[in-house]
Amino acid sequence: AAAGTRARLDDGKLSVYVVHPWTVAGLLWLALRILLRGTSGSRALDAFSVESCVVHSRAAPLQVARDGEVDEMDSPVRFRVLPGALRVVAPVGPRATEDS
Repeated sequence: AAAGTRARLDDGKLSVYVVHPWTVAGLLWLALRILLRGTSGSRALDAFSVESCVVHSRAAPLQVARDGEVDEMDSPVRFRVLPGALRVVAPVGPRATEDS
């Protein structure tokens, strides 16, 4: 699957990506490679799915991006799936258009 995609949103898994380049040039090259070839086969990126994970860092505090906002958090940072935490309301059947 392509980076940032999955077959289902309710599979109870978090997508985790670990990026290995530490230079700006390395990150830019990795981003270009992912756009052109996807995530598979890259030694500069590890991708896996988990139900929960804990991120430890020597840096304090960490800047963590969540839901479009960046917050400062102390290490370790814990992530886990909360089944059923998000309710989605959508119409049943084909999407109505102005012409119909």
